[in-house]
Amino acid sequence: MGTPQIATPAIRVAVVEDIPLFRQMIIQSIEGHPALELVAATAGVSEARTVIPPAAPDVLLLDLHLPDGSGFKLGLELRGRLPQLRVIVLSEHVRPQVLHSLATEEKEHWSYLIKANVASPRALGDAVLAASQHSIVDPEVRRPLDPVETRLALLTDMQRQILELVAAGHSNASIAQQLHVSVKTLERNLSQAYTRLEVLGDASANARVQAAAIFLGHKRNT
Repeated sequence: MGTPQIATPAIRVAVVEDIPLFRQMIIQSIEGHPALELVAATAGVSEARTVIPPAAPDVLLLDLHLPDGSGFKLGLELRGRLPQLRVIVLSEHVRPQVLHSLATEEKEHWSYLIKANVASPRALGDAVLAASQHSIVDPEVRRPLDPVETRLALLTDMQRQILELVAAGHSNASIAQQLHVSVKTLERNLSQAYTRLEVLGDASANARVQAAAIFLGHKRNT
């Protein structure tokens, strides 16, 4: 008698994608792949926090932009709860700063695919399988960041909101009211943003104007 073959356990996959049609296509790709098993599929951050940890997936496939929060932050949060989890960003946006912002030891657990470059359902399934073993990154995402992008990647979500309102001409008091924070908190965030964007606050170089210009210039080019 020959040696009995031991079946290799399927790679357990969870999906977070808010567009129903695309979510269903991803689900079909996973369910149709012999080496993968779908264990959870959700449409947003809140549901994912509840459903995904108990499902204990090996791989998390997620979009960056979700209706109730950041897919990137969700990936980091779930990686904290499931240390062996590998994350695949599947996005229509090319955002090299996402991976650049990760610590070196964290990067090996992340992959990044561009939706438009996935050739077929089987190709997506094969990519998920490969990403369960090592990081794979679409060539479009591998490009180096320019210095401005590097600095902008350091800004928090609140600091980005503040700079957008600064660029629109709002006063500190108005911005604080709109964001439901104190003026003191607003000023602290502005000061941190100036430092991260490496703008000067002296009389010859107005930090407020410089920071707003950098933020607006980047926004127009993305």
